Amino acid sequence: MATPWFPMYPTDFLVSTATMSPVQGWAYTQLLMYAWTNGGIPDDREQCAALTRCPLSETDWAVLRGRFEPMATPMATLCNPRMERERERVKERHDAASEAGRRGAKARWERGNGVANGHPNGHPNGHPNSHPNGETIATTTTTTTTKQTPPTPPRGTGAGVVDIKDSELKRLVMREPAWRTRIERAEAGDWFDEDKRPIEPAAILATAMHFVRERTLNERDTIIERVTDKGLSEGEAAQLWRGWFVEHMNGGPPPGTAMRNDLNDKSIRNHASVWRARLSGKYTPDHGEVTQGASSVGGDG
Repeated sequence: MATPWFPMYPTDFLVSTATMSPVQGWAYTQLLMYAWTNGGIPDDREQCAALTRCPLSETDWAVLRGRFEPMATPMATLCNPRMERERERVKERHDAASEAGRRGAKARWERGNGVANGHPNGHPNGHPNSHPNGETIATTTTTTTTKQTPPTPPRGTGAGVVDIKDSELKRLVMREPAWRTRIERAEAGDWFDEDKRPIEPAAILATAMHFVRERTLNERDTIIERVTDKGLSEGEAAQLWRGWFVEHMNGGPPPGTAMRNDLNDKSIRNHASVWRARLSGKYTPDHGEVTQGASSVGGDG
């Protein structure tokens, strides 16, 4: 499945389309977007004219057709070689990030001896009758003999790892033009499924939130893994990620960019000490209240 975005290099694109007419340039842009989403374009002038909403002449089609190559499929389908190379790069980066996230989550889980935070209730001393806030709970225990199955580690339960709030996910979704456009069109009654039935905005939002959450958690796991490799504890790394994430929600760079900026800063000799100094004065466990805004979907935007 194609991502809802693809790499675009303005200089390369402008140079490569400098000799095209306005109709050819517009049609080429539309065909590239269609090819990214659908894996190619039909090898047919009339079909492509309908897709691009342009009256393509034979000359226009000859120019556009020259930018695509036949695909090794039974159907008459064309692909753009440069786009297919970019598709492979995006897939490789996505797969690498996903694998790094899985490795990081697995390593953190195993370091906790198979129990998140050392105990299912998160008590720092592992007390068997403890509340998540550390208070001991008086209980009456009835002992039964059952076969216990080790629990499957839930995602993001390493020490100090903070999950993402729904209100934050909604804001992230509405920042992305592709998702925002779909939601706005659905609200206007102009977004339909394959059977021509209107799609509810809430359904699109739910899908978008799931997609954005998975992507953000993968990035979070990768960042925490890299930061812990530099000497921070898992809890410190989680707090640092949360601080970067909140700054991003309030207009700052994405957490991955913030981390790379620090790692590329040649003036920093000991990243762990710099990050700990920031944590002590800024990124406390309670740090991270995002400035809320209004949205037409779900309240928080």
